Amino acid sequence: MAVHVLAMSQTLPGDFDYWRARMNLSESAAVSKDMLSTRSVVIVNTLPGEDIFKKRVEWKPICETIHPYLAAIGVDPVLYYHMQDVFAAREVSLAIAQEMQKREIANIFFVDQSKKSGRDFYTICITTFNGKESFTDPGQAAWYIDGESLPGMMRPMLRHIETHAKKQENLLVLEKPEYYKPVGVVKGRRHETYMQDLRIENIAVPESLKGTLAIKSGREEKTADPASEVEIIFSKYPYKYGFTDFDFSEEEIRKKGFQYLLLYIHTTSGQARKFLQYRDEPNLKSIPSMQLQTDGSIKTTEVPADATIYKFYIKHIYTGDIYLGERWDAATTWQEALNNHLDFIIKALERKN
Repeated sequence: MAVHVLAMSQTLPGDFDYWRARMNLSESAAVSKDMLSTRSVVIVNTLPGEDIFKKRVEWKPICETIHPYLAAIGVDPVLYYHMQDVFAAREVSLAIAQEMQKREIANIFFVDQSKKSGRDFYTICITTFNGKESFTDPGQAAWYIDGESLPGMMRPMLRHIETHAKKQENLLVLEKPEYYKPVGVVKGRRHETYMQDLRIENIAVPESLKGTLAIKSGREEKTADPASEVEIIFSKYPYKYGFTDFDFSEEEIRKKGFQYLLLYIHTTSGQARKFLQYRDEPNLKSIPSMQLQTDGSIKTTEVPADATIYKFYIKHIYTGDIYLGERWDAATTWQEALNNHLDFIIKALERKN
């Protein structure tokens, strides 16, 4: 039985290979026997755009290609997600997992688009949903198929499902794909400002950011150690902070002396704003992102709504309130986004001294 493990330094969080490497799924000889009598979701990962903004490429045609095949044999895919949204932030993953639990989702189809010898290449991974925000457990069984043509992959995949799954019991399958619509993930109050207590209280910075953001930078290991970049950027922050393990509960982190958490979201600019509950502007083509200059002026850059960005924010552990900042300071690299957010925090707290 094969176990899919890839080198972490070669993959990006949110990408299919990163997820597969982290989960260490074991390749199974067959799909779940309950596939045709339970509900499924489909999570699609597409290649990043080749422009400077790495805009999300159109992914719905992939869903529209595979849905009729799945529906024809009684697979019941009740919702389609883009992988970037599913793993945009821990709170997002948790909210999606909870919704999947409520809808009694049993199976996940992961569909990955990549390039092989310059041509589109697809991998489909079928596994079960574990009912948690991790979506799968390390080592759990998964069935794989790959190829250059999605329609060509459908026929052997469907034959396999019909061979190994029980007789069809899903009778009310959707005729067309239904797509996930982002919902707000803010549990407490939402503030577009900065908490003045940051001058005296301790911010918890996830220890994983040093490695996670370094991997997300996508740079080769021969460059300057990216893991130290988070610490270098924070060296200008004059108030209290510390790195800690976010695998602990928020209450445990609070007991360590931290009152606030540094969090970030990583998806398209438009989707991030929906998750963080900014005013809904469905026809917005671009979003102005702001950066504080050394002379105190503010530089504004128009970033496409479908550009892939990072946005940092602060969460107050006890109340669950989040502090997004007075300006939209997202950026297409984590370094720039973190610098932007810290610069505006420092400026605001200096101003109000």
